[in-house]
Amino acid sequence: MEKTKKIFSDYDPCAALFITVNDLIAYGDTVGTAKHHKELQSLSPRQKMALFVIEAATRRNPGGVPLSAVARTMNIPRPSASQLVETLVKKNLVSRTTNPENHRSVLITLTEFGKKQTREIVAAVDGKLRQLQEGLSPDEIAVFDRVVLHCFSRKNDVLK
Repeated sequence: MEKTKKIFSDYDPCAALFITVNDLIAYGDTVGTAKHHKELQSLSPRQKMALFVIEAATRRNPGGVPLSAVARTMNIPRPSASQLVETLVKKNLVSRTTNPENHRSVLITLTEFGKKQTREIVAAVDGKLRQLQEGLSPDEIAVFDRVVLHCFSRKNDVLK
C-alpha cells in the first residue's frame, strides 16, 4: 500500500489549525438573531475580536476593562483600540465609563445588546469546537485547552 503524500509536508498542523480557526470564525459570522444578523455581519473580524476580548475580561472584572488592556490583549496600538471601541459604541455593542479609581482612564463594558450578541456567537462557536473534540478523552481535551491558553498567553511577545 502506497503512503499518502502530505499536502503541506511539515506544515500540516499549522495549516490544519489555520483552516479550522478560520472556519470557526466564519461559522461565528453566521450566528446571530435574525433581527440583528445584518448588524453583526457588518462587523469586521477585529471588531468581533474586541467584543470577545471585552466579554472575557468583564467576566473577571464586571466593572469594565481598561482600554489599554483591550489594546494590549489584541496587540494593537491604543489609538487603534480607541477607534475600534468608538465604532462599537456607535453600534450600541459597548459602552465607556470613566474609571472611578483613575479619572484619566476609561472602562469598557458590553451593553446588554452587546452581551446577548457576543454570548450567542461565543456559545455557538464553542459548541462547534466541542463537537470537533468529540472522540478525545477528557485528559486530551484538558491538554488541548492548556496548550491553547499557553499559546494565547505568549502571543503578544512572539508576534511583536
